[in-house]
Amino acid sequence: MKSKHSVALIFFFVYLLIAPICIAQPKIYTSAKPDWLREITKSPVVPDFDEISLGYYFEKFDYQINLKEQTRYVQNIKVLIDNSGAENAGQINIDFDPQYQKLYIHEVKIIRGNETIDQLNLANFKVIASETERSRFLYNGTYSAYLILDDLRKDDKIILSYSLKGFNPVFAGKFFDSFYLQYYEPVGLMHVSYVVPQSQTLNIRSHAGAADPIKQVKNGYSYYSWEETNLPGYDYEEYEPAWYETHQWIECSEYKDWKEVGLWAKSVNEIPSIEANSPLRKYADEIWSESNKNVTRYAKLATDFVQNDIRYMGVELGEYSHRANNPNKVFNQRYGDCKDKSVLLVTLLRDKDIDASLVLAHTTKGHDLDNRLPSAGAFNHMVVQLTINGHRQFIDPTISNQSGEFKSRFFPYYEKMLVLNSPDVLVDAPLNSDGFANIVETFALQKDGSATLEVYTLYTGFRADNLRSYFASNAKKQIQKDYLDYYSESYKSIVEEKPLRFVDNRGDNSIEVYEYYTIEDFVNVEDGTNKKYLAFYASSISEKFPEIKPDRKAPIAMGYPSKMSYSVILANPDRISIDLDPEFHNFHSDAYSFVKNINFDLDTMRIHYDIEIREPFVKQDDLKEYYSNFKDRDKFLYTSFYLNENGSIGGNQFATGSANAWAVLYAIAVVIGMVFFYIRYNKTKPSSIIPLTDGPAYASLRGWLIVLAIAIAISIIRLVVELFTTGFFSNSLWDAYLYLENVSKASYWAVLIFELTGNVILIASFVYCMYLLLNRRDLFPATFLYLTILLFLFLVLDIAFVRIFLPILPFDPTAIGGFAFPIIWGLYVYNSERVKDTFVVPYYPVEENKGLEANAAEESPNYSDSDQAGESSGIEKE
Repeated sequence: MKSKHSVALIFFFVYLLIAPICIAQPKIYTSAKPDWLREITKSPVVPDFDEISLGYYFEKFDYQINLKEQTRYVQNIKVLIDNSGAENAGQINIDFDPQYQKLYIHEVKIIRGNETIDQLNLANFKVIASETERSRFLYNGTYSAYLILDDLRKDDKIILSYSLKGFNPVFAGKFFDSFYLQYYEPVGLMHVSYVVPQSQTLNIRSHAGAADPIKQVKNGYSYYSWEETNLPGYDYEEYEPAWYETHQWIECSEYKDWKEVGLWAKSVNEIPSIEANSPLRKYADEIWSESNKNVTRYAKLATDFVQNDIRYMGVELGEYSHRANNPNKVFNQRYGDCKDKSVLLVTLLRDKDIDASLVLAHTTKGHDLDNRLPSAGAFNHMVVQLTINGHRQFIDPTISNQSGEFKSRFFPYYEKMLVLNSPDVLVDAPLNSDGFANIVETFALQKDGSATLEVYTLYTGFRADNLRSYFASNAKKQIQKDYLDYYSESYKSIVEEKPLRFVDNRGDNSIEVYEYYTIEDFVNVEDGTNKKYLAFYASSISEKFPEIKPDRKAPIAMGYPSKMSYSVILANPDRISIDLDPEFHNFHSDAYSFVKNINFDLDTMRIHYDIEIREPFVKQDDLKEYYSNFKDRDKFLYTSFYLNENGSIGGNQFATGSANAWAVLYAIAVVIGMVFFYIRYNKTKPSSIIPLTDGPAYASLRGWLIVLAIAIAISIIRLVVELFTTGFFSNSLWDAYLYLENVSKASYWAVLIFELTGNVILIASFVYCMYLLLNRRDLFPATFLYLTILLFLFLVLDIAFVRIFLPILPFDPTAIGGFAFPIIWGLYVYNSERVKDTFVVPYYPVEENKGLEANAAEESPNYSDSDQAGESSGIEKE
């Protein structure tokens, strides 16, 4: 990263260097249209205006090239459909390179109804240096002819036609080109034509559904043409790989294969021998001596020099867009572009008989080179291949501040490349996942809502290289500000507690960074509820996994390679323990892996991520899986906790707070109602649903009945614990609907009241069943069977009500296990003979029995003594 001030200084000095070459202002000319133009046979089609977003559209775009004349002809007609079109289309801007091109303007007209307004006046054009690659520290000498059109109105047509005469001589007469038939906006008529002498062979390839050309032969020329009407605009999806093209385009080339491209590149970038007594010779000998004539050590010293001491900046005028400067010049001036640096490095390496070669690459479109025609335009970068003791590696001389073992030096994954020493076929760049970042943020939460933050970050491999370059090119205060600004986006009140500290371990190519901050207002307060909470968002992880739409069609460009570990550690105040459930998520595919887990240890919470980008893009076949994994990405990237009243996190988040008196009174009322119900029920006769024996076969509980007694006792304890720990008697739980999206108070409270009522009834019923079981009451079998049915129905209804009224809450699969108790024990009690022979004790209160006996004596008939005696005697006889 460089400051704007330093960039301006650099280009000021570049201007001084090239001023003698470019002191004359480039001229532009007017002329009639060329006489070799192919006549268009179709008429434009008016597009659907609903597809126009810029206020204008291209009624016609005509692009023709004559290879013999070395001339590009362009005509475009823009139609303004509303007033915004005047703003977006009211400027003419034509780029050209005066080193080898002349600009001829043929017409500038405005058609307004039946009126034609001629706007062609060269005096009104401003010719200014455009420098299209200035942001990359490259001066290419391009200029722009610029004109602002006056008095534009809705429905005006703007007609512009011009020619650029001259091809770059660096290509030695070989021609190549590419052209897009589709734009972002619809085009009424697109016409493209290549006029080729029959003595030349032009290879042509159509892409992304573009039609094959119409070929015509006329007057010794072959015309390869396309005429397409009503071409729709194409939709660009975010995060598309640079090589991915969905809009129709065409390319052409005179190169017959990659070998011919390689031979051309070698011819314009020859590797010279180092001249005797030159400064470059002196330097080569010095580092050879310093390396003790060790070729690996020498290669490292030469590479370090080219990467770090030859700054990246190029003056690419004319032929030098593709031709490197002489290595002696580059060495002396201490700057150069990728070609200059690569040729210099190969020159130094070959001077000591190290096998080295120039390599052509494309920084963003290497993936698709196999599907393109061989041409000099297929590449935009040059690097180096070297082989020492059988070990082949690639070096990018434009990367600076690389450290660590030389053989393991990072090389970007440019995919397909062309090695000029053996240019018959394209080769694959090596996969290199070297480079890791481990970020640990440790927060110490204070009672007053503030916190201290300590950040430790470890960078290795190419990540350390990048950070080392950043530190080297920025002032210490600016670095500190950048780091503070990063956290200020999340914590507005953050201040620096100690200066930033970093440790550069060049031996193993790692950098450690230490940051120290204080956050005064660390705790957030929720609007409307004044509920305090903490929130953490993994922004460094978020940017690695783009958000996509479910109907996406394009592959997703990923930041390959990338391997990162990110942790947030939070310590509670006063060592208050955290009692929360851990959380774990993970996704794995060929292109990436994502792991998140939240763990708790005593008073400390740890949110941890491990991610790896394994491939440069997510394939189209894997888009559905990617969307399914990350459709709820905020769930994985955003973590929040409500705070307890003592300012800590932990325990059940909805079980804290003041008691809810209404819930307590309601539960007591339900308990009282159940007591009265079972007092009356206790005097009733047993149901015949489970028939009992006439007399007891077992005088005590035995076998599975003992297990059942234990199971009932456990159920009572579990239900009571859950009743109080879930927070049914806490205002926090009853107010939790405020924190649930799209959940009404009525539906939320209805579910809570149902669950509270059900739990209290179940507890009372289990206690009563335990009483019946221990006393072997005849009521027990039927009562317990009814209880299991009640429990089963309660579980079913509870799950259904939560799904219907609280769909935002995740389904708890452990709830299914609750059905085991009523099913197993209900069937057992219903079918068990032991149950029928054990629970036969009826209800006989003592006082009530005496009353019944007295009533029976009063109401019985008076028998004579003899009758009674005779009856008695009869019984005895029997």
